[in-house]
Amino acid sequence: MKQLSLLVILILMRFASSAQPFTKQYIMSFHSCAYPACGTPQNHTVHLAESDDAESWTLVNNFPSYTGSVPDVITRGQKLYIYTPGKVKRYDQNLNQWETNTSTVSVEDSIGNPVQFVDPSAFVNDAGLICLFFLNSTGIAGDPAYCANPPCTAYFDSAIEVLGSDGTQFILQTGHRISYTTNSNFKPTDPDIFQVGTTYHQYISYGTGTMVYASNQLHGTYTIQPSLPIGYLTTQNAGVPCGIFNPNTQLIHSYGHRNGNIGTEISFAKHADFSSPPNYSTSFSGQSIGLGNVQVASPGICSNTFLSTSSSNELLKRYKTKLYPNPSHGNFTVQSDNEIVSYKIVDMYGKCLVSQQCVPNKLQTISVNAKPGLYILFCLQANNETTIYQFRID
Repeated sequence: MKQLSLLVILILMRFASSAQPFTKQYIMSFHSCAYPACGTPQNHTVHLAESDDAESWTLVNNFPSYTGSVPDVITRGQKLYIYTPGKVKRYDQNLNQWETNTSTVSVEDSIGNPVQFVDPSAFVNDAGLICLFFLNSTGIAGDPAYCANPPCTAYFDSAIEVLGSDGTQFILQTGHRISYTTNSNFKPTDPDIFQVGTTYHQYISYGTGTMVYASNQLHGTYTIQPSLPIGYLTTQNAGVPCGIFNPNTQLIHSYGHRNGNIGTEISFAKHADFSSPPNYSTSFSGQSIGLGNVQVASPGICSNTFLSTSSSNELLKRYKTKLYPNPSHGNFTVQSDNEIVSYKIVDMYGKCLVSQQCVPNKLQTISVNAKPGLYILFCLQANNETTIYQFRID
């Protein structure tokens, strides 16, 4: 396993409008391909669209479309990440600059063995770390969605970002998020992760349908939604799905792709809960969004944290470390340029271990009783900024 950096610290970052290329509340990634023959993933092109209401979409201006398939998008602080199988393309809001090329993404297990994966979906946890959810394709030759000799089991797993890797290196989490055994020649694929309240939901694609699973822990075991027919939100209207909760309308917005007049088009439904299958309609086609007579497919969606109205706990900035000793046995001191008024400690799963108000002081002695491993300390300062430290307990 690659050594985790012990000097990487993230803190809240202020909104900067000077480099704002994204003007709307929601960002959607998707790919296009030729009609009527879509070809292989090497013939697909990644695009970005944006929307204020998560219903009416327009292409992001001046986005450098590139070759890629089944994309998912996430913003964290002042960076945007587009994940495709094994790759990520990043945008830096402060520099108003896209990477020229995609960067390789790797997942390893706890002892350093490589993990093969496809169809990644990204999520930022409470510790500010990117988590990937994916179909585990380790040891599978050929199409991971094909089952040559039924029964076959599809394993949907997750991994947490290695601090300091900027979304390129991940560590596999123990257990499986979803296990699905099929007696046919096809397995489900394309997971998508999103949160509604305190519940995490995963959509998975089975043919032209969307199945719904849920868990109260991000990296826990997800169970099928019992109120839906065999767990299906739809059986024919939304392959390769994604979802997001709209806090303005208090509705879930669900997307996928389905067959339209010119190949596949992006489909859409909004619903209050998962009590019954909702009605889907066309969100946009290649033609209606301005790409011409092409197919569009495989949507991914996120909120735009570049906007000043976005949740401030995802706006991050790098500061120097003032925490010592590091590593420690659970007793350490943290020093700040401003008075610290409260702090909390979370583990690498985002679980809060300690939450403490304190007498304001620039120097705090902190103790935590926890097993050896890596942890993250959040310190709220008197100026309402939050510093975030990574530390190790031996």
